[in-house]
Amino acid sequence: METLTQFTERMEKVEWTEQFQVGRSYQGNTRSIYEFEGQHCHLESRGYRNAPNKSFGTVTPAQMYYVACAEPYDYWIHCRLIYGKHRTEKIAKYYGASNIEEEPYAKEEGAWFSLMFKDFEDLMKMTYDIYTGKFMELWGKEEKEYLSCIGD
Repeated sequence: METLTQFTERMEKVEWTEQFQVGRSYQGNTRSIYEFEGQHCHLESRGYRNAPNKSFGTVTPAQMYYVACAEPYDYWIHCRLIYGKHRTEKIAKYYGASNIEEEPYAKEEGAWFSLMFKDFEDLMKMTYDIYTGKFMELWGKEEKEYLSCIGD
């Protein structure tokens, strides 16, 4: 069986399936979508601003300052939805997730969450455990079925 290290090295070679801009173009925010062994994940990149285009007029010092002061960062979102805030917090701590994010389209508010990771390796720990079945052994099945409020 493949080790976590081997799995991580193999997943590092996976390319995004879709990439798009999030928000206004000058903000430098993108989302790249990845499929890691059937598991849906996003790489969120924030603040990678570009210098303004001179073809739209004069570039001001304020615009250049805005670009120069950017502090870009990346984080990963594992899109598997987990039921229950307390349970999600335990899972986040176990896998080293940096944050939990509530699913905005769940019919039941405050019940469904996904995990956010600063480090790819931490994301891969959880992804590997789901892939091998260890996640199910450790955390069991979801208590409820996820229902979306979209389409009602």
